[in-house]
Amino acid sequence: SRLLESVTSGQPWSPGLASGLGASPVDVSTLHPTFLPKPSISTALEDFFTTHIAVAEFESARHNLLKQLERVALSRDAALNDLRSAQARGGKAPTWQRYGELILAFGFSLTPGTELFQTTDYDGTPVEIRLDPELSPKDNAQNYFTKAKKAKSRLPLIDDQIIRIEADLDHILGITFKLESATNIREIEELKAQVDKKRWLNVQAVPAKDKQDRPFEGHRIRELMGPANYAVLYGENSTSNDYLSTRVAKGNDIWLHVRGQTSAHVIIRTYGKPEKVQRETLLFAAKVAVQNSNQKHAGYVAVDYTLAKHVRKHKKSAPGTVFYTNEKTLHVDGD
Repeated sequence: SRLLESVTSGQPWSPGLASGLGASPVDVSTLHPTFLPKPSISTALEDFFTTHIAVAEFESARHNLLKQLERVALSRDAALNDLRSAQARGGKAPTWQRYGELILAFGFSLTPGTELFQTTDYDGTPVEIRLDPELSPKDNAQNYFTKAKKAKSRLPLIDDQIIRIEADLDHILGITFKLESATNIREIEELKAQVDKKRWLNVQAVPAKDKQDRPFEGHRIRELMGPANYAVLYGENSTSNDYLSTRVAKGNDIWLHVRGQTSAHVIIRTYGKPEKVQRETLLFAAKVAVQNSNQKHAGYVAVDYTLAKHVRKHKKSAPGTVFYTNEKTLHVDGD
């Protein structure tokens, strides 16, 4: 080889650096057109390792960010699947409402223990309605009315979440494409800054699959995506509200509750910067509190909000009962 010939012949070395080869003690420009002469082999080696380390750092940074975004995208897909299932259930509200009406209209002859009520709709179409055999016809009808009402009331929020998450997923995929096309560390840093601004990596990546792995120790706490990608959490019952307010919320998270009424406790995760939360996000979270309260059909509802560190609970008070200070108030429409 050219290198071996130079060493054995005693000819003076002509060190340099060639792309794809690295440092060379001899001139290999005839074999590698990218060869660049260097003052010494030490200089050539130093330049090679400087470039090699930079490339390794670039590839590592890109790989790590791609893997993180992949997990976030998977969590968004899982959330969309859950929301679309809930949307489909919400679309059944008119059917459940009709079932309740049919039970009240034609279920007077039902006997205790009946599990399937076979009747006809108002237009003569055959209908089969599942019943709880331990309940009366009236209570079965009420169950269907309650399911219909709940499904219908949640549809606007579900639709809003689907739109937000689909847009967010599109943005994530766009950043992913740019990462795959990046050619230098500066581009990676700029994309990482966009990711940090969106707070994508602060969100729990993978939803729980079974009871043992459920987040919040199994408490019924729901997480929504609010404006500007803020996570908005709320409890579905009094014990979940307790856990959310006393165990999950950080001191500088924003806590919301319908003033003087029964409602879900709602938390906006602020990541330690409550002053950055915009009014649009506050109104979104306030609406969540109202929709999960006994005032959800009222016309104009007052919602108090304060920092979670100003929320306290007496040791002997009932689950979900707290007191708070330093609050401000928003007003939102119930319906």
